[in-house]
Amino acid sequence: MELAGEAHYRLVTIYPFSDGNGRTARLLMHLILIMEGYPPAIIRPQERLPYITSLETAQFGGSKEKYENYL
Repeated sequence: MELAGEAHYRLVTIYPFSDGNGRTARLLMHLILIMEGYPPAIIRPQERLPYITSLETAQFGGSKEKYENYL
């Protein structure tokens, strides 16, 4: 499960595409989770803001702890 979160975080952080980075990162995270026998991590619309906030905090010099706990 840790690998899935780290893969998602890294892909979103390097931002390799002009569009679709978040969707691609979530797809990669789901693929890793499913391959490891876990269900996909569903981020519901009402959970989107806390998800983005925890990710941005980790990306811009804050602790990754909130992001890791969120996932």
